[in-house]
Amino acid sequence: MGATAAGSLGLECINNVESERKNSPNINGQVSGRMKKKLKRAKKIINTLVYKAEASGNPALLRLKNRELTDEVQSLKLNEVVIKRELEDMRSLVDSLRRKISDLKDRVEEAEEDRRKSRESQRIML
Repeated sequence: MGATAAGSLGLECINNVESERKNSPNINGQVSGRMKKKLKRAKKIINTLVYKAEASGNPALLRLKNRELTDEVQSLKLNEVVIKRELEDMRSLVDSLRRKISDLKDRVEEAEEDRRKSRESQRIML
């Protein structure tokens, strides 16, 4: 039973009590007046609770939404793990490439030094 149906049932019961109160000759004026005020207050409370329950949503729908969001969180956590692995692989690749670049720079510097030395030795011989 939803919030609206429960509220409707409660209001119907209060209306029945109200009609019994009006038609009962055994309830004196003061008691009848207090009952009337309390029944009015009960109607307002029921209407407020129904409104709030409807505004908060259907519990079954909220459970379904919660389940969907939980599945999405699990999927995102899995994606995060995959992305972290890829990032670590990329970092190791970058480090490897930096080492290769450094080695190549060293070889270029050695080659330039050898070339410079060979030119100097050729000049000396000439």
